[in-house]
Amino acid sequence: MTNEELEIARAFVACSRWRWMPGMLGSNGFRIQEVRADARGFTVVSRGIGWTAPSLQEDWLPDLNDPATLGCILRLIEDAWGLPVGMWYPKAGGCGIALGGLPVVSGRIFIAPTKAEAFLKALQAAPEVKNEL
Repeated sequence: MTNEELEIARAFVACSRWRWMPGMLGSNGFRIQEVRADARGFTVVSRGIGWTAPSLQEDWLPDLNDPATLGCILRLIEDAWGLPVGMWYPKAGGCGIALGGLPVVSGRIFIAPTKAEAFLKALQAAPEVKNEL
């Protein structure tokens, strides 16, 4: 990945709505098959090998050139907003993503120079989770 893509990947991992999902490819070349949270950190199972990575969020970055990883990120966006991704499309000078249908109707559109950046903007702008007991 380019330096710019690495910075975007770091911003995804730093986002409060980020989580690793099975199917994502790490920038280290390992595809995640399973992620289980436990008291010691995260247990990652990839390529049949399992290990505990207490700082998975900091040490791993998503590969933003991998179609499966981008699909997982779209799912994170939908989960974060509680809305389907209506469409993503090329736009003059970049890409756009609209949530919940046509941008004219939903008013939720994110435009950036690249698809990954548009996805990042959408995830970062998602409402925070409210923990209610």
